[in-house]
Amino acid sequence: MKQLLLLLLTAIALPTTVIADEKVKSAIKSAIEETLPTALRKNNADMLLYGQLTMTCYAFKKKHITQEQKVDMLRLAFYTHEQASKDSPTIKEDSTKMLMFTLAAYPNCFPEVQRDN
Repeated sequence: MKQLLLLLLTAIALPTTVIADEKVKSAIKSAIEETLPTALRKNNADMLLYGQLTMTCYAFKKKHITQEQKVDMLRLAFYTHEQASKDSPTIKEDSTKMLMFTLAAYPNCFPEVQRDN
């Protein structure tokens, strides 16, 4: 009975997670388009990305979030930055710069990132 209940709960929760993820992405996209004029998007997008990365590293360092949650938060941060910086020809350089600023404060947050010495 427990296995059946667990299977049922999993079947219900999985589509909800996918739908919620799409709703969040849609909300982010419309909020950026509605609230930020194009001229302000680039600078605000960079500051927002830096804040999200720093917040994620701090929460992970303090063990408030798991590795999986850290990855999800990073994915959302970079998605938000991409949506806000759509017209920027330097989006990759900007996101790399914000990542390096974050690594200066939290050098162990992203062990998978290769750094030039």
